[in-house]
Amino acid sequence: LFVKWQKQMDTILDVALANKVPGKEEFYHPGEEPHFWNFCEWNDRLCDVREHPSSTYNVYLYEALTAAAKLHDFAGNSSRSAELYAVAERLGKALKEYFWSEPLKVFMLTQNDGSLKEYEHVQAIFLANKLADEHKAELLDSIVSSRLNGISFSGLPYFVKALRRLGKEGRAYLYDYL
Repeated sequence: LFVKWQKQMDTILDVALANKVPGKEEFYHPGEEPHFWNFCEWNDRLCDVREHPSSTYNVYLYEALTAAAKLHDFAGNSSRSAELYAVAERLGKALKEYFWSEPLKVFMLTQNDGSLKEYEHVQAIFLANKLADEHKAELLDSIVSSRLNGISFSGLPYFVKALRRLGKEGRAYLYDYL
């Protein structure tokens, strides 16, 4: 299946990687055209994120890059795999540094988030993609505090994966949550 769709997958990733955020070239954006819908989930600002860089778009891109790198590796395309892994590694490092809010102990949707809204969805995708290992305890505290803007059903798979990665306490919270 990958071989059949490899060219299309690579084209999609290459186009995404060509759209860098001006002034923040370590990040990417989906485009500014009015007909583009930068949807994450049905939850407040996450249903159409227009400020860039946004953590959500870039974490999803990180996830796509690592998945494509694995597929290329499996198919024997070691040079493309290495290229995608390298881009993902740089992006992951930038995500962790840029979007972490030390005072709030969460990852933010955008760096200049004037609303200062914090989202379970954002924490879940960072955790699910292993981009928050050094902040697991703080994120668990933030999630169980109920102070975050809750996740919707569309983000639930990430939330389940994230909480399972938070050890016994995360799994216990997940059990009660579900």
